Amino acid sequence: MIEVDGLTLYHSGDTLAYDGLAERLKPFAPDILFLPINGTSERLAQLKVPPNMNAEEAVSLAQAVSPRLVIPHHYDMFTFNTVDVSEFTRRADAAGLPYAVLRCGERFEWRRDAV
Repeated sequence: MIEVDGLTLYHSGDTLAYDGLAERLKPFAPDILFLPINGTSERLAQLKVPPNMNAEEAVSLAQAVSPRLVIPHHYDMFTFNTVDVSEFTRRADAAGLPYAVLRCGERFEWRRDAV
């Protein structure tokens, strides 16, 4: 959790969704959640890639926490460990969840008057 200039960010890094995570995050009232969406698989476990939540779990967590914005991560970085970000966007759209999908190297600027 990072707070700067009145904005609270949660960057999960490699994280699994687990019972109680939403309850741990809610008191901080994060404005922006950065959540992994690449999930896990037997193949990734064999490669010793840390497990992560998938798109469905990320959307579910975000719904429970109610941030102003969700930014998915852990996609399109490594060919052996990526997912189609459109699965996240479909689920987020269906849930009415505000999000921003960033491309590698893209600059993102949060305006104080944003959503």
